[in-house]
Amino acid sequence: MDSRPVFLILPGVTADAERFRACIALAHGLWPEARVEMPDYLSRFHGVEGVGKWLDPWASASLDNAGAVYVLAYILGGAALAHAPVLLSRTRRVVLVRSRYQEAVPKALVRRFTYPGALLLFGKAIADLGARPFWPAGFKPSCPVLTLVETLPSRRAEQLKVRPLSDAELGISEYREVAVDHDGAYHSRALMTAAVSWLRPG
Repeated sequence: MDSRPVFLILPGVTADAERFRACIALAHGLWPEARVEMPDYLSRFHGVEGVGKWLDPWASASLDNAGAVYVLAYILGGAALAHAPVLLSRTRRVVLVRSRYQEAVPKALVRRFTYPGALLLFGKAIADLGARPFWPAGFKPSCPVLTLVETLPSRRAEQLKVRPLSDAELGISEYREVAVDHDGAYHSRALMTAAVSWLRPG
């Protein structure tokens, strides 16, 4: 059995190969004793629920005989946790990365193109994030959760001229703010440091 803690990073829609590499490198550097995992479930055909259903069998197969699981979840990954009960049952702590600006982007796209149009043009995850609450009504993880909220607009948010979402619109009340935009979130040492400092046991 590999007794090292598992630092599981759940990417969001905007992650690409370069952002995966940068994020994994930061994670290894800041938590070298952990086993870092960042699964690639990104597909235009996977919606929020579909990602959750993908994660559970992946966790059962990939994390079998592994140590305790600590999760850093970017927007899509965090939303999908509500649909991954097996993974959540293994998880000790979760850090959610949320964004007042980036989460306004799919909502603006769904308003402009409708849900079917956004689904066709941008993929199911973006359509789902634009049309549904972040988590289903009544859902609450059984483990402690820290929410980190990005405060700066991404390039896409500026292009669409979205307004920042309020606490009520995001469905949050307790959180820490991080001065980063979503374009830089996977490269942000400040964000990763805040996440690891809170997740790391002891």
